[in-house]
Amino acid sequence: PRRPRVPGRQPPPSESRFGRRLRRLLLYMVMWGALFSAVVGGVYAFWAAQLDMSDVQQIRERSTVFDRDAKPYGRLQGENRLVVPLNQVSTFFVKALLAREDSRFYKHSGVDPIGILRAVVRNFVSRSSAQGASTLTQQLARNSFPLGGKNLHRKILEAFVAVRIEKYFSKDEILEHYMNRI
Repeated sequence: PRRPRVPGRQPPPSESRFGRRLRRLLLYMVMWGALFSAVVGGVYAFWAAQLDMSDVQQIRERSTVFDRDAKPYGRLQGENRLVVPLNQVSTFFVKALLAREDSRFYKHSGVDPIGILRAVVRNFVSRSSAQGASTLTQQLARNSFPLGGKNLHRKILEAFVAVRIEKYFSKDEILEHYMNRI
């Protein structure tokens, strides 16, 4: 049944066959793109979930040899590194580090979309890839786990691991682990 025509009102313009096909094609592309993104995201999330977050805390140090009175006698071969708690680090150093490496450290959850957008724009304008977009947490993830070479795969995995690190540790713990490792 047809609707009765209201006087003074124009009927809606009929959409062309091409317009309907184009709209349907765009809808399919959006649906398949969303499905593809969900599957890829699920694979990377699963992969990141397999990593042991306690490895972030494990930093190789030199072995210390103690005498029988429990006083340090010497150190054996290895990395010359001592773990320093965050409360023993100068606040000036911490502020300088955050200003240089990740000024929005306390505002994001491991991945900084604003920083990524800034880096993409600057790299596009300069036609290079000199501007990095990694947050401090992503750098900690990259240096704590063997995530692969310098490619898109590693960057995506690094982002998922960074989000896990942010859920597992407090911001101050992340900062402490970063300073001791890097």
